[in-house]
Amino acid sequence: MLFRSGGSQKQRFAARGSAASAALWAANLAPERVAEVIDEGQGMWYLDVWSGTKPSPGNSGDLAARIGRCLAQVHAVPATWFEAHRAATILEFPKMADVAEGSAAWYLASRPCWLNVDKPDWALKFFAEWEVKPVTEAGRRVVTAHTDIHEGNVIETPDGALKVIDLESTSVMWAIFDLSYCMRMWGHVTAKDKKSRLAMCQAYLQEAGLPHGPDECFALALDAERCTLSCSHDSPLHRIWDFIGEDGLEERLSAYESKFHLAEAALHDKSLAEAIVSQGLLRVVEQMESAWTGEDTMQLGRAVAVHTLKADAIPNDTKFALNGDGTIRPAGTGNPGNTRVLGLDHSGSVILTSCCNAERRLVVSAASRAGFPVTGFAAPTSAPVPLVLAGVHKGKGLCWNDDYVAEHEGNRVGDVVLGPADRAVAVHFEPDGSIRLADCPEQAFDMQHGNLSWEGPHHQRRVVTYAYQDTQHQRFQLNADGTISPAGNNHQVLAMVSQAQIVELPITHAQTWKESRDQAEREAGGLATCEDLRRSGVTAGDGVDLWMPVARADGQEGDYCQIGNHPGRRKERYISHVDAYGMPTWHENNSEAPWRPGPSSETCKGIIYARAPVCAVRSKEAFAQDTVVYLADLAGVYVGDYPGFGTELVSISISGPTGTTITATKITGDWAVAAGEKTWVAEGQGKSLTERYFREKQIAARMGGKADT
Repeated sequence: MLFRSGGSQKQRFAARGSAASAALWAANLAPERVAEVIDEGQGMWYLDVWSGTKPSPGNSGDLAARIGRCLAQVHAVPATWFEAHRAATILEFPKMADVAEGSAAWYLASRPCWLNVDKPDWALKFFAEWEVKPVTEAGRRVVTAHTDIHEGNVIETPDGALKVIDLESTSVMWAIFDLSYCMRMWGHVTAKDKKSRLAMCQAYLQEAGLPHGPDECFALALDAERCTLSCSHDSPLHRIWDFIGEDGLEERLSAYESKFHLAEAALHDKSLAEAIVSQGLLRVVEQMESAWTGEDTMQLGRAVAVHTLKADAIPNDTKFALNGDGTIRPAGTGNPGNTRVLGLDHSGSVILTSCCNAERRLVVSAASRAGFPVTGFAAPTSAPVPLVLAGVHKGKGLCWNDDYVAEHEGNRVGDVVLGPADRAVAVHFEPDGSIRLADCPEQAFDMQHGNLSWEGPHHQRRVVTYAYQDTQHQRFQLNADGTISPAGNNHQVLAMVSQAQIVELPITHAQTWKESRDQAEREAGGLATCEDLRRSGVTAGDGVDLWMPVARADGQEGDYCQIGNHPGRRKERYISHVDAYGMPTWHENNSEAPWRPGPSSETCKGIIYARAPVCAVRSKEAFAQDTVVYLADLAGVYVGDYPGFGTELVSISISGPTGTTITATKITGDWAVAAGEKTWVAEGQGKSLTERYFREKQIAARMGGKADT
């Protein structure tokens, strides 16, 4: 590979790149340099051995982990190669002596166009003051940092190893610089979502020999995202640096200051930290800055301002409704507006937030809202009932899955899974057909936001918990046998289907593979696959040999997955025993061993992993009877004066000279509500109307001549 650095590079800068190349080549992390020419006037030419090509993308999480491990290896290169260059930099720019050894200012010193005699004396102190500094142990380490590790500067060798090239700005500084740079520059490849960001951080910490549990990974990802404000040549602080000594600095600093304080606030604000790790700090900033503009008035985080309006000219987006729980939502809006409520951002300004965001939403006290009509969503009226089950699931309950929490349009989404009866979620069976969670009534069972297909003969739709909206896909009916159906649809019921979430099942001895399979199918959703275990991140720990029974996509029995590190020739985690070593000879016996689940297991004593069955709506023709959900106790369920909560009674009257007009009026609970009237006109006298629908609720009526009701 032939490279040329521009003529603006001085010999000192070129020599530093040469020293970095030698140090990383010695660690087998960079190609060998076979020739170079350093010339004061012409810059630098150098020739490296061709060592590989651009890494194969593969799965974004896998590539993120590979990049994380590569970074940790670069950071492990001894930093002694930089000492002479640090001293030379201080000699030329004495103010650098006051700069912290890990500061990103040493990145500025890598190029004369960034750090030169034209910058005023106060410039470095200014940069150090506004630089976002790492707070994690891993991020604060002073290490050999590549500083320009974008996807064009990483190559994959024929044997699958990663190496780095283009080392002219390589320095010794805080480790967080490279991690932050990756979050920014590889965002569309490896750090495009929370999962891949955390995968990169976990692999980095593990390779570096540092604690790499979920808390440490999250903290490092947050640290890296915070520091995107000052790490890289394209960072907001670097752009301000470029304008030091020119007009407009104060205006640029004012815009940067709000971002800086947002990064600091994330250290103490859990919801803000979660948003930053999930979306990236600059994306969160962009959303906040655009909250005052744009056509989407229901955008999450949109600012709510006070204006003076004429009484006869009040636009719809200035009308609000009081909910029964004391929150205030925009009035007369559809999704997602009907899940928005007034809240506060990190600075105390009023914004629109999700009704599920307990940390940000504003709640009017009971005393303050006394006498005000509830024109939004009412509070639950029925008593809470635990979802304890009968039938084949006797002794079990429907539970909230703590391992699966997602977001949709800013609203929390959660799985409903099978679990112990003492953990069964308590709900309100409401007269409108909704099933609302007792501990957070702003959440309800929902059929629309699950991601299973609704098409085909075996169609099913996952039932999740989602923000209550008083919509048809949140209405259910309780059947006489204890099953639950979508409102007005007796052809489908709630059942348990297998998904990739993982649960632990207790065992008392070293089981055969078939014993484990039978238990997993009996007590959960079947055995997990190697891919399920990899995605869930379950592990027996480092330096531990442990094989877990798994299912295979091809249906072959007897396979096990390595969730530790096997001492054999294949040391990677989550490999299949069948694929790596063939069928295990011990899959049909009960012999105790430290490398299989059981009382003698080195880790995972007394447990196996299985898939968690989740709740879904399934057609009666497609389900096996032992998957259906039956409620054990219906005594506490609200039914009013009619069987089945959520069933809407309709009062029917027939009028017209020949009895050709039918008017239906909804009856809810114990009294008639003159709302939602709908009129049908028959085609002619003597015609019959059978199984017609009123607001998607089935009713039956027969018309024959004149009739009173």
